[in-house]
Amino acid sequence: MLGWTPQHANEAIANLHSLGEEALESISRMGIGYRELRQYRKLPEDQKTALIEVAKAGDKESLVELAEEFISKNNKEKDLLKKENSNLQADYKALSKRNADVAKEKEELAIKLAQFEMKTVPLDERLEPFKKQIAETQSRIDKLFEEQRQYVDIMYKLMLDIMENDPDYDPEKPYSLPESMQIALLTLNGSAVLTLDQARYVHRELWNKFDSDIMEAQQRQESLVNENVQDLYK
Repeated sequence: MLGWTPQHANEAIANLHSLGEEALESISRMGIGYRELRQYRKLPEDQKTALIEVAKAGDKESLVELAEEFISKNNKEKDLLKKENSNLQADYKALSKRNADVAKEKEELAIKLAQFEMKTVPLDERLEPFKKQIAETQSRIDKLFEEQRQYVDIMYKLMLDIMENDPDYDPEKPYSLPESMQIALLTLNGSAVLTLDQARYVHRELWNKFDSDIMEAQQRQESLVNENVQDLYK
């Protein structure tokens, strides 16, 4: 009856549901077109509510200015999210490479363990390269832990930067970080938890198999230390 195309009618219905009749009539009287209305519909609810209040006041200049500010802010946040997503993908690739390196190291360790088990080689000779391998492994673990500590610092600095550049940030009110950063924090937390669980597992297995020997060695070392201290005071 109105001579509208289905697309035109669907746009009008979507605008009515999203903006409300009063605000839509005010915006239409200002000469705002369907392209702008489509952008307004995509705004978050709090921004859309602010636009509706300005539209009801009938101030076109303020409406257009506020809408452009919201759209610009949202576009910047989208660009930031894309950049963060790109960084996460790069971290994932680096993690995949590291996993491949760890698998290779496990294979090399298996070969060294096989050599260690050669019965014809004296015990001290078999233990010496094994102790060196333990020290090298510990060095790599320390390096990885330091990287994880740096990740925490990076995330903290990024959080401060986000809050500083958010015009709506209020230190006296609860604040939620962007979803993409929350996901990155969840990934980092999962990595820390997994590392902790693996360390606990290795320590538990070690003590289950060698608890008495470890305690005896510790007591022997403590006795030697005490004897050396006593010799210094003689």
